[in-house]
Amino acid sequence: GCRRQYPSHNGYVMVNIGPNKRIFEHRYVMEKHLGRKLKRVEVVHHLNGKVDDNRVSNLVVCKSFGYHRAIYHNRDGSLK
Repeated sequence: GCRRQYPSHNGYVMVNIGPNKRIFEHRYVMEKHLGRKLKRVEVVHHLNGKVDDNRVSNLVVCKSFGYHRAIYHNRDGSLK
């Protein structure tokens, strides 16, 4: 697919995977790495906080938004 960045997604990179079909690149990269589709509730976290750095080594899957927030973010939403 063609790698494109859309400002409306707060710096997250989108990738075209078909006609009129886009997915967040970090989710696409993790799905390819795991060999399965991610569940809708799973969150992919960027370890270094850079949302356009979609290397597998910078990504980790969290089982839910609540788990992701509890482990990686402070109460105000900033990174721990």
